[in-house]
Amino acid sequence: MKNITFVPNSVKRTKPDKALVTFKITSEDFSNIEKGLYKQYKRQIKVPGFRAGKIPDSMLKKYIDEDSLFEEAVQTVWKNSAESTIEQNNLHAIALQSIKNKKTKTGVDIFVEIEVLPEFNVDFADKLNYKFSKPDEATDAAVDSELSKIISAESQFLPAEKIQEGDYVRMEGTFSSGDTEEKVERAFEINAKTLPSKSFMDKLIGKNQDDELSFKSKFSKAYSNPDLGGKMVNSKIKITSVKRETIPVISDLCAKYGIKDEDEFKARIKSNLMIQNEDKAFAEANEKLPQMLMKKVKDFSVPQVLIDEEKELEWNNYVKNNTDENKKTEIEDWWKENEKGILENIKLGIVLDAIGDKKGIQVLNHEIEYFFRDIASQVRRPVKKIIQESKRNGNLPIIARNIRRAKVRNSIIKEFWDRQENKK
Repeated sequence: MKNITFVPNSVKRTKPDKALVTFKITSEDFSNIEKGLYKQYKRQIKVPGFRAGKIPDSMLKKYIDEDSLFEEAVQTVWKNSAESTIEQNNLHAIALQSIKNKKTKTGVDIFVEIEVLPEFNVDFADKLNYKFSKPDEATDAAVDSELSKIISAESQFLPAEKIQEGDYVRMEGTFSSGDTEEKVERAFEINAKTLPSKSFMDKLIGKNQDDELSFKSKFSKAYSNPDLGGKMVNSKIKITSVKRETIPVISDLCAKYGIKDEDEFKARIKSNLMIQNEDKAFAEANEKLPQMLMKKVKDFSVPQVLIDEEKELEWNNYVKNNTDENKKTEIEDWWKENEKGILENIKLGIVLDAIGDKKGIQVLNHEIEYFFRDIASQVRRPVKKIIQESKRNGNLPIIARNIRRAKVRNSIIKEFWDRQENKK
């Protein structure tokens, strides 16, 4: 049966959290809906001796209750028209309360009551005064420090000749003193603190890979093996590897990254540092602004359906992320601990939705697609399959709301930022 969509005759709020949608369906349109349902039943009902869809209408009436058909036709009007009605009238519908009907001389009037997000005045969002913390300047010292980190990160440990202090040397052999013998097969950094003693280090300086050494030296008392610490020790070792840190020069890094010279390299570092500092200011606003917004709104009750929805989502996340059965709490204890924070988050979301309506901020389908595409890139699964699963699990509306609220919050923060920048 082809879905017939109807435009409601009126949509109005009856309470801050309730809306009434009224459809006045003509007798002809309602009859067409019933005929469509009738044909649908005809194809579905199986009667011995008749192929599917070929049962005579006179016999079919025995299987279809007229009152039930009427009620289903009423339900069909709303089912087919719900999405467009909610979208076009910007209703934040969260639950269906009731569907009632009344037969008239011209057809059927259908009254649909739905629970919606509370409505309240958010004009304060335009008047709210928020001053960003001034981002720190990117000083020359900070730029030089960052450049040093980059150069250090680009350094490599390459094979070297003639051991010198600071090299990394791998050796194998034995350390022995009296009845104690320790087998050695590991790498050491060549300095007096990491080697058994300074006299031991002096024996290695100037040697090369594959050299075999045999000598005596006094080990430090702090040596890891207490049976050798503070004693004269015979060392028989072979040097198997010598590596030295090779630090690139700035010109090599410029060539590697396609940068003109050191000045341009520093300019880019400075620009990135400024962006990081601005990000800190935005992060601070992201934390403080919601608190300021909530102080401007009169307290309101959260619809129970949203509480149940968020509670289930957060509880499932808790169970999923806490695999240790011994550390899990019962849902009642978990809810006592988390109820306040979850309710505050729901309230903030409702306020952000209201501000989004005022500013005309919406979420497009492709934005949800991009969201799932990010998930798909992480788990390497088809986007469509993830979307289908999310629709089956019923959490797509939650995702859409969260994306929209993030957009609204970012919009408010950017507005304050631009306002502050324009004052300079």
